[in-house]
Amino acid sequence: MKRVLVTVRICTYIALLTMTSACTKKVDWSEDVQLADGRVVTLTRHQEFGGPHELFQPPTESVGWLEFKHPDTGQKIRWDFTRDLRPVALLIEHNTTRLLVVLEYGAIFRRHCPSPPFLLYQYGEHGWKEEPIENLRGQKIRQNVISTPFDAEEIMKTDNLHLNVQHTMQRANGYTHGHRIDFGKLTTQTFEMRGCSPPFNYLLENQETMQ
Repeated sequence: MKRVLVTVRICTYIALLTMTSACTKKVDWSEDVQLADGRVVTLTRHQEFGGPHELFQPPTESVGWLEFKHPDTGQKIRWDFTRDLRPVALLIEHNTTRLLVVLEYGAIFRRHCPSPPFLLYQYGEHGWKEEPIENLRGQKIRQNVISTPFDAEEIMKTDNLHLNVQHTMQRANGYTHGHRIDFGKLTTQTFEMRGCSPPFNYLLENQETMQ
């Protein structure tokens, strides 16, 4: 009898997992992003929720992408990302297109705990390529991209929502709390697993560390 009950429970658990994976939630929205020079770029965003979660709890974020047209060339550019790399700022200057992202979850440990916990990518002929964040040294960058749909509660309620510049900027502050990221504080990005735990140094202007 006990063996039968165990078998039933296992089958029920597998069925629940199957239902969850089959009903992965997806949200789509667009957001107007203001660049440092004042130009506005519209990003089309897509986020799926198929990540790990507790039993009977909704799945967490899994994969997503953002897409936009280059304001000068009209070229369509897309960035595909996973739950542990979240966009922070889109930077387009002098025909150079960069994306600043922040590391989350296990990516911090897989990358040997970089401090500050940012990565920088540049778009070129062969797609996105990582480059040293030291290339931003001396700049002060304001987060202009929504990192997660949870930053804007209405995204989770209304599919295909559009956010104008004002709404995007009001919500694009999940990691910076409205502070600029001051790369003037940056010397060299370090990698050290020992003591890899919050608070991490996000180089926030007027603030040393952020929990």
